[in-house]
Amino acid sequence: MYALSKVKGIEKPVLIYNRTTSRAEALAAEFGAQVVTSLEGLDKIGVIVSTIPPEGAAAVPDSLLVERPIMLDASYMPGGAPLSNRAKAHGCDL
Repeated sequence: MYALSKVKGIEKPVLIYNRTTSRAEALAAEFGAQVVTSLEGLDKIGVIVSTIPPEGAAAVPDSLLVERPIMLDASYMPGGAPLSNRAKAHGCDL
């Protein structure tokens, strides 16, 4: 989060989604980001950094993946985490 908040020339805000809104708000305040309470309806996301555990992979809707953002999934599993596999199937760079 720190590195994303310090990148020069970002045209769009850094968005934070967390299952616990208060946690998202704390991170946003610390790093100057914006909180979103739902991932539905978002579009034109350039980069997704996910720390969602494998069983929570469905939290990211396919509508975000069809734009083919760069995907960094911090959840590692041999053979690929479910979210990484979905992103790859949509043609996202991993």
